[in-house]
Amino acid sequence: QSFGHDELDPDDPESWTRANELGRAIAEDRFPGRPVLVATEINGRSGCVHNHIIVGAVHAETGKSIDSNLVTHARLAIEHDRVLAEQGFVQ
Repeated sequence: QSFGHDELDPDDPESWTRANELGRAIAEDRFPGRPVLVATEINGRSGCVHNHIIVGAVHAETGKSIDSNLVTHARLAIEHDRVLAEQGFVQ
């Protein structure tokens, strides 16, 4: 999950926090009950704020593996835009 310079300022710590919040919102919406790590950083080359979102495959309560249909790029892109809009983030 990456944000352009016009979306989040890489020099502003509040932008880093906002990026992490948006990453957590995606994770909670798309992967409820699964262990998730959201790591926010600034890209060395482009300088853009971005997240790495790592999702545990096994559901904490059911023990079931993740449905691979949930993690296709096309589906994630659609849901990403929806969740960000719900969070009041304008892309």
